[in-house]
Amino acid sequence: MRDVNKRGGSPHKQWPLFKKANPKTNRQAAKYLRPPKTRLPLRQQVLFFSLLADLLQAGFQLQTALTMMQGLAPELKSFLTQINTQLQAGQSLGQALAGRIATNSYSQIMIAEKHGFLDQSLQQLGQLLTTRTRQKARLRALLAYPVALFVVIGGIIVAVKIWLFPQLTHFSNFDQTNFISWWLVLKYIGVVLLSVLVVYLLRVGWWWRKQGAVVRSSWYVSLPIIGKLYSQYSYYYLSFNIGMLLKSGMDLKQIREYLLVFDPASLFYQLGERLERHINSGQSLSTFIRHYPFLPPELTYFIGKGQTLSQLGTELLVYSKLAYKKLLQKSERMMNYIQPLLFVIIACLIIGTYLAILLPLYHSLEGVYVYK
Repeated sequence: MRDVNKRGGSPHKQWPLFKKANPKTNRQAAKYLRPPKTRLPLRQQVLFFSLLADLLQAGFQLQTALTMMQGLAPELKSFLTQINTQLQAGQSLGQALAGRIATNSYSQIMIAEKHGFLDQSLQQLGQLLTTRTRQKARLRALLAYPVALFVVIGGIIVAVKIWLFPQLTHFSNFDQTNFISWWLVLKYIGVVLLSVLVVYLLRVGWWWRKQGAVVRSSWYVSLPIIGKLYSQYSYYYLSFNIGMLLKSGMDLKQIREYLLVFDPASLFYQLGERLERHINSGQSLSTFIRHYPFLPPELTYFIGKGQTLSQLGTELLVYSKLAYKKLLQKSERMMNYIQPLLFVIIACLIIGTYLAILLPLYHSLEGVYVYK
C-alpha cells in the first residue's frame, strides 16, 4: 500500500483535536478486549440479535431481557447463562460476546453499547445475518442442480472412456487414436489450469496471512464481482459505526483514541494508527479518505459541509441505512447470476464431451467410406 507523500502544513493547526494517545494504555485495553477462539452458530446469532433487539426496544433492561430469552429461546439457554454470568461479573455485553461472534459484529456492539445505540445496532445485525442465512440456503438450492449435472457429466465421460470406446474398437474400424489425442489435450489443459489455480491460491494465502486488516480490505475491494459487494458492506459498516461515535458527542480526537482500544489486528485499530500518522504528517482528512477504497467516498462531502459533529453523525447514520439497502440489492442481484454462470460452464463441458466423442467417430466413419 503506497504512502501518501503530499504535505499540507502543520497538523496541529489543521487538526487541533488530535493528540498522541497513551500507547501503553491502548495496548493493555486491546489485550483485555482480544476475544477467545469460540463462535456461536450463525442461526443462533440471528435469533440472539433479533430477539434481544426486540426486547430492548420494548423497554426491558439488558439483564432482564437476557433472562427472558432463556424461556423464549431454549436452544440459547446455556449461552445466555454464560453471558449473564459475565455481565454480573462486571463485563459489558460486547466483552461477554468477544470471540463468540464475528470481529466486525463485536466491534459494532462495543461502539453501540458505549454510546447508546445498542438496540438499533442489534436490530441491524439481526437483519444482516438473517439475510446471510437466507442467501446461504438459497445458494445451496441454486447449486444443487448444477452440481448434480457436473456429477452426471463426469460419470458419462468416465463411462465412455472405460466401456464405450473399447467396444467400438472391437465392433468396427473405429480409430481410437484420435479420441485418445483429444482426451489427452483436454486432460493436459485441465491439469495446467488446475496447477496454475493451486499455485495462485497458495501464493495469495501466503501473502494474505502477512497483511494487516487495512491491506486485506483494500485487496477485497479490488476483486472482480465480489469487490463491489464488499465495498458496499464496508460503506455501510464504517459509516454506521462512525456515525454512532459522532452522534454520541465524541470529537475527532476521541474517536481516533477510541479506535486504538480495539484489537491491534482489527480494522478499526489499524485505521486509527494510520489516521494518526496521516494527520501528524500535516495532510487533510479528505486525502486520507480518498487513499483507501473501502472508505465511503461520501465522507468527503459530508465533512466538507462544515456541520457540527452531531449533525454529521446524523447524516452518516442516514447514509448507512441507504448503504445497507444497496448492499441487500447488490447481494440479491449477484445471487441471480450464479446459476446462469454455472449453466454456461456446464454447457461448455457438454460441448467438449460431445466433441471428444463425435470427432473421432466422424474420422473413423470417413476412413471406412474411403476404404469402400
